[in-house]
Amino acid sequence: MAISDYLENKLIDHLFRSTALAQPAGIYLALGTAASDSSFTELSGGGYARINLGRGDANWNLAVGTTALIVAKESGAATGNWGDITKWALYDAASGGNMLYYGDMAHACRVYSGEKFSLPAYGLTLGFN
Repeated sequence: MAISDYLENKLIDHLFRSTALAQPAGIYLALGTAASDSSFTELSGGGYARINLGRGDANWNLAVGTTALIVAKESGAATGNWGDITKWALYDAASGGNMLYYGDMAHACRVYSGEKFSLPAYGLTLGFN
């Protein structure tokens, strides 16, 4: 797991310069096949859409140095096969937007037509390295 260059720069601007960091309207989980600081190869087609993880204490726990998604989330049903999912990223928008975090899936998975991608409660923990 890594924090994106975009978010690193925004945090530095907020802490050390005079640029306030606005909270995003939402946090969205994107699924994909490749990820780096500057790019993410996101799934497309087959009914794929980013999953809204929500914000606030009802969705995320409070811990020292980390936070975890404390509620289970799932995608809508796939209308076609999504292929091998090996990467994930968090964005500040349902489409487009800015990548915040990215990383490898603990285990690659596949979603076939009619299935949903499921993220269990506590299935995503974030922190700073």
